[in-house]
Amino acid sequence: MKKVLSILFLAVLVIPILGVELLAKDRNVILVLDSSYSMAGSGGKDIIDQVKESISSYIDGLSNSDNVTFVTFDERVKVYPTVKIEDKNDKDILKKFIKMTTTRGKWTNTAMMIEEVRRRAAELERENRDSQVVIVVMTDGIDDPSPGSARRANIKNIADHYEGKDWWVYIVDYAGLKKGKGDQENAGSQGAVGDGSTATAKGNVRVIDASEEPLKGLEKVEAAVDSRGVSSSEIAGAGIIAAIIIILIILIVLIRRFSQLKAHGRIEYWNNEILNPVVEHFDINRFNSRVIVIGKGAGCHLNIREFASRASFALRAVRGAKGGISLSLLVPEGIKVEFKNSEDKGFIEDGDVFKVKNYTFKYFAS
Repeated sequence: MKKVLSILFLAVLVIPILGVELLAKDRNVILVLDSSYSMAGSGGKDIIDQVKESISSYIDGLSNSDNVTFVTFDERVKVYPTVKIEDKNDKDILKKFIKMTTTRGKWTNTAMMIEEVRRRAAELERENRDSQVVIVVMTDGIDDPSPGSARRANIKNIADHYEGKDWWVYIVDYAGLKKGKGDQENAGSQGAVGDGSTATAKGNVRVIDASEEPLKGLEKVEAAVDSRGVSSSEIAGAGIIAAIIIILIILIVLIRRFSQLKAHGRIEYWNNEILNPVVEHFDINRFNSRVIVIGKGAGCHLNIREFASRASFALRAVRGAKGGISLSLLVPEGIKVEFKNSEDKGFIEDGDVFKVKNYTFKYFAS
């Protein structure tokens, strides 16, 4: 019993963790980079090089089996082929995409980017419903669509587009890098980040301020992903898995314990109504059974033709208080058992002699 309790105790501690691990999802990471001319910076502050460096470091930290899609946007949106990370070569491919990116776009069409990324994220989700979609948008916050375009975008638009989706969206805001005496108006005040506040958030959308430490912008994203941990639905699922596994362990332990319960030993028996009767021998072990039926007729392990009762009785293996195996007596009404050398304990031990009807039995445990 102590072993069973130890197993269950360990199961309660370990299985929920394993359950969460089983439910942990592969990630579809969509890295979106603002490649408009404004990302080149001003006043000697070259934003794009620092951002590209931070992306490369971020890619180095991604896990195998993550799928990564790189997207750039200015007056148009460019979606690069999705790369499944399996080794260093796959990460190098992504880094080449990043290295090729330049800030030559004259306009920043944020609304078009939101729609295209939403479409691509939905495709990835359909391809693998067990994956977690993580969208990271790196921008200076200026929404400056091409002439004639009436579509504008801010953080509220992004949240509305992704509302109800199990996607994590991070806006990495580099607007503060551009703020100077002459360009306060351009630094995200009317752009994709709305009022420029890094506290702005709705649903699964979060804004992360990278203006002070641009190289650590994506490190903050990863920290934010880790801090969210496992969702409540995943925890509930892990709990269900843990409960099922615990139940299975209990069943396996019980089945194993019962399967080990086999009646053992041997019996000598004789007709006590006959003077100088012949003593017969019966080997219990050869049946490899938990229950041994004794009586007259078919279905009895020990079939005694002269037994003076149509009703049979049985010996059943049970687990003793000290963990050993004993044989209990299963006797139907109308049959009396008389012990000759001990009291009726409800079970028999080595050397016990008992009488049932016209036969006497002596039990040997080995």
